[in-house]
Amino acid sequence: MFEEIDSVKEAVKRETTKVSEQLSSGGCETFEEYRYLIGLIDGLNRSCQIMEDYVKNIISSMDKD
Repeated sequence: MFEEIDSVKEAVKRETTKVSEQLSSGGCETFEEYRYLIGLIDGLNRSCQIMEDYVKNIISSMDKD
């Protein structure tokens, strides 16, 4: 039913994994770059949570009807 959202979530998760691997491999040269990547990971995770909440709200509103 929400295939497009699932596809976007998977793309976001792939990007999160990519950034996490960059971080864990010591790819940061400065603390600022480290902070940026941590913030990016947090933002990507939050975007997945927003999509999940959106789907739950839609399903919940459909159940009420």
